[in-house]
Amino acid sequence: MVLRTAHNPMKPEARDLVLAVLTRIQEMDGTANKTKLLKLVYLADIEFFRTTGETFTGFDWIYFLYGPWTAEYDELLKQLEAEGVLTLEPWAGSGVEGERIIAKEKVPLESVIKSTDVFFRTRRHVDTWADRGVPRLLDYVYFETEPMQDAVKMQRLDFTKVSKEPPRLYRRTKSGADSSQLKAVRRRFSQTFEEASGQESWRSIEHQSAPFDEKYFRALAEFDKEE
Repeated sequence: MVLRTAHNPMKPEARDLVLAVLTRIQEMDGTANKTKLLKLVYLADIEFFRTTGETFTGFDWIYFLYGPWTAEYDELLKQLEAEGVLTLEPWAGSGVEGERIIAKEKVPLESVIKSTDVFFRTRRHVDTWADRGVPRLLDYVYFETEPMQDAVKMQRLDFTKVSKEPPRLYRRTKSGADSSQLKAVRRRFSQTFEEASGQESWRSIEHQSAPFDEKYFRALAEFDKEE
């Protein structure tokens, strides 16, 4: 039984956030099913709460099966599908069926999240997981996010556990070398570059993203069954 206490209703902004996260996934050449999109919206809610003390969506998040979930999410997807702004594209193979979600209405993430800090932290989450598998994302959400710490199944998640301090970003550290050592290193780099010039050592490398094949989407389908 789910514990029900006083709760604010879903906010209208939730619609645009779902479309914006989905738009950013597609910009990164990623793909999403219901599970991946749901968890990334949850991460966006954490970052918004970290700054404002409230969630962006107003979703009633609970600990359900594989972590954060809300019934309002499914209701919102049905609404957006009815509006024609997103589609759930079915696929099937080897006896397994699934759906991937495609945004028909493109909504820039920066137009939805006005706070610069919240925007950059949310975009970093989306970019990190856009083309990664759902199992790793589930592990991160389950074990690394504050509302899931000591959470009780079928109970509301406590966002007041979210730290007000932003997560620490990677920063380059100084090498400790003095100016004469740095000059010597730069000279060696310059010499190496000159020696390599004209030897076809600096050809551009073409990169093509790996295709999202049947095996990939079959794995996503398994996790779509969680709700």
